[in-house]
Amino acid sequence: VCDRDTVFFTVLPVPVALAGQDMTNCGGSPVRLEGNKIQNGDEKWSLLSGPNTPVLSGADSTVALVTGVVPGNYHFTYMISLGGCSDEDTLILTVYPSPVASAGGDAIICSGNSYQIMDDRAENYSSIEWTYKGPGNLTGLNTLHPIYTSGKNDTGKVILVMKVVPLTTSI
Repeated sequence: VCDRDTVFFTVLPVPVALAGQDMTNCGGSPVRLEGNKIQNGDEKWSLLSGPNTPVLSGADSTVALVTGVVPGNYHFTYMISLGGCSDEDTLILTVYPSPVASAGGDAIICSGNSYQIMDDRAENYSSIEWTYKGPGNLTGLNTLHPIYTSGKNDTGKVILVMKVVPLTTSI
């Protein structure tokens, strides 16, 4: 043999990208995307689709911060590369509109009377829950227009609190 040459190469494991569980967000607050890390690998988050183009800070790392989202579904891809090998995973972020709750204006009633709240309102909610502090009784705890009934000899302050649960099923 007059001539020979040797080739050396390295076999790398195929990386596995894990973008994490699909997520929900209420009202468009910032969202933290966190993928897995492999030693000596390169990571990248990117937007595949969505109702707008949000700001994706830290896209070239395992952790990215998404801001500027609006209600809708966003599909993000997380890719890991190691040498010439790569893998990707997709995460869906569903953003629901912010709920709005307004319990209505203050009122005065006489002992023994009832008062139905009619100037309250709620938007972008799946359910309503009223709580109260006072000597009387509140009916319609899960309705938009509950009725407060004071006892015959009741006097003093009554506090009604309206809580709305955000949408989580359709946008």
